[in-house]
Amino acid sequence: MKALTPLKRMTWNKQVNIDMLSQELCETTVMQETTIKSNAHALIDQLPDNVSWSQLAYHVEVRASIERGLDDASAGRVHTTEEVKKRLGLSD
Repeated sequence: MKALTPLKRMTWNKQVNIDMLSQELCETTVMQETTIKSNAHALIDQLPDNVSWSQLAYHVEVRASIERGLDDASAGRVHTTEEVKKRLGLSD
């Protein structure tokens, strides 16, 4: 089996973590009684013991970004690809 380069390993790890967070967020969004504090504890518990502060900050920001996106989608604050292209002056 071919070893992954550091860049490929980092990209793969981020994608796996993003997929894991997306799935977890979908599950926890249904449970309105969960709090940010309990979600933060759960996130930290999933990270390795040797996680750095910058890695922790990255994971917290990814989680917050996903939650903002889910909130926007739930509230109908979404745009089609065609609307975005038109707004940016891009042609098909």
